[in-house]
Amino acid sequence: MDSVKISFEPLDVSAKTINGDIIINEQLLDAGDWDDIMRYVVHEMTHVMQQEAGKVDGVIDEADYLEDENEIEAFNAQMEYMDEHVPKEELQEYLENLLDHHGVEGKERRKVLRTLTKDI
Repeated sequence: MDSVKISFEPLDVSAKTINGDIIINEQLLDAGDWDDIMRYVVHEMTHVMQQEAGKVDGVIDEADYLEDENEIEAFNAQMEYMDEHVPKEELQEYLENLLDHHGVEGKERRKVLRTLTKDI
């Protein structure tokens, strides 16, 4: 891999990786916050490397998203980046919104939170 293409396009999610190319939701570019964009680039770059290494089997079922080892690895990299570049309150709010979005509650919520933040 000599390069990675990053484009900004309309998406129904914040970012995704397809065949080694990163696509970021153009609304993030419009917001103009470099740290918001970079946290997704870090996450998606992890997926690029996973794809390059043959670690990706296909599309992840939404119900298994936060339990998928590739997603956990990408979120760990993203959380490390965020821990170093955004206020703790913003990191905490992002995590709470992520878990709310995926309907993670109770004991499972604490377990997922520990898994996603194990490197910080």
